[in-house]
Amino acid sequence: MKRFSIQVLLRLCSAGKNLLRAALAAVVTVAMVLQTSPVVIQAQGGTSPTLAVPPNFGLVGLAFNQSLRINVVGPATQPGFPPSPCAAALSFLDANGNPVGPSRSVNLDPGQSAALDLNANTLLKQLGQRVELRPVAITYPPNPCIVSAEVFDNFTAFSILVVPATPVVVPPGPTEIAPGPPNFGMQGLVLGQVLRLSVVAYPPSPAFPPDPCVASLAFADRSGNTVGPATTVSLNPGQSASLDLNSSTVITNLGTSSFALFGQRAEVRPVVTLPPTSATPIACQASAEVFDTFTGRTWSYAVAPGPAE
Repeated sequence: MKRFSIQVLLRLCSAGKNLLRAALAAVVTVAMVLQTSPVVIQAQGGTSPTLAVPPNFGLVGLAFNQSLRINVVGPATQPGFPPSPCAAALSFLDANGNPVGPSRSVNLDPGQSAALDLNANTLLKQLGQRVELRPVAITYPPNPCIVSAEVFDNFTAFSILVVPATPVVVPPGPTEIAPGPPNFGMQGLVLGQVLRLSVVAYPPSPAFPPDPCVASLAFADRSGNTVGPATTVSLNPGQSASLDLNSSTVITNLGTSSFALFGQRAEVRPVVTLPPTSATPIACQASAEVFDTFTGRTWSYAVAPGPAE
């Protein structure tokens, strides 16, 4: 039987404490975002519910040693409705709308579920690198599927983010009253973080025709003043674009010393503006995320509430 010195035992205890701290830190970084399910219209006369909105997602940032998972569930049979299977095609796209990673089609009975994973380590090589991806779940009406997406850590298997489906925001027609812009709430930034605003042109689906996305992207402070960069994008169906605001742009009230700026916080709001009128339909999906520049990991994820189409 081996005997260990007090120094060796102390080192082992210290290593165990560090591992525990790392695990707890991963738990703390979990961003609690609402889970998602497709919008369902309750049918009358005993017929099956009809899927009104195919569940799709905006861009999601992945860092090294993280994975992105799409989950799909066949809802349990409801009283008064016959059993209805769930059919869906699951895949991933990059920021340019190109297929990346695995894909699969599923046919699920009520209560069954399936998942599809993409490991970021197949696309990234080292800590600090980051890639923007979009989970895609195409469901086939009238099959009611419940779809969600999540980001988890490969080492601890802890979930980091639950990603909500992104509403499709469309501008009003010539005779319609504007429902309001796709407004985001305030999001906090600290030193070493970046706020990324992303838009995606609603991708083609079996139920809806593809439309382009034309939008202006910007950021505003607490007083509504524009801060940082701004741009206008024109995207074909399936394409995406992003605009970044580095925290160093807005955290400047205490000088330029990193020590003085550490712990300081600025509240900023992502802004998406659609043209008031257009000769052709426009459909944009907008999302915003905060990530740190050291690990590339996302710390918060938000979608702008808006009408779904």
